[in-house]
Amino acid sequence: MDTHLDHKVGRTAELTLTPSHLPGGPGPGPETIQSASLAVSYDDGTTWVDQPVKKTADGWKTQLDAPAGAEHVTLRAGATDAAGNSVEQTIDRAFGLR
Repeated sequence: MDTHLDHKVGRTAELTLTPSHLPGGPGPGPETIQSASLAVSYDDGTTWVDQPVKKTADGWKTQLDAPAGAEHVTLRAGATDAAGNSVEQTIDRAFGLR
């Protein structure tokens, strides 16, 4: 299987991150989340691209630009709250591309 990806954009999609505390966690809700981050990989985690995210009323938004030839998207999302608590989660092959 050829894993070379063409650097031309193949598909685009908007993605919104909505981090929040677990029920009973340290904060009152999503308003205490201070920052969010997202890195994306189109080659199963071999290479990563940091995505710019913009805070909105719905969460943090970004635009994904999958290169031509990509078959799957792997995500690494992070968030930090006002108290300094943080989390990072990697989702291998979060979704496929057609």
